[in-house]
Amino acid sequence: SIGHFSVEGVDLVDPQTRQFSDFPAFIDQHLSKLANKRVLMYCTGGVRCERASAYLREKGQEWADVFQLQGGIQRYLEAFPDGGLFK
Repeated sequence: SIGHFSVEGVDLVDPQTRQFSDFPAFIDQHLSKLANKRVLMYCTGGVRCERASAYLREKGQEWADVFQLQGGIQRYLEAFPDGGLFK
């Protein structure tokens, strides 16, 4: 099972992609649902999220509120050994 953040009152969207090349198609299919929302992305080490957030920002002004977890889950778990909000 892959972990995820669990925050009450926050909608979570799992693109269920296993490789970055699948991500653009997911975004293109869900543009209207996700545009103009605050988006936080995370991945294991942060590299894929750098690419993904750049892809979203290229989509236009409605993607100005996109963030990624610096250093990914790996660095987050180093900072919060008990898992923090990551389950």
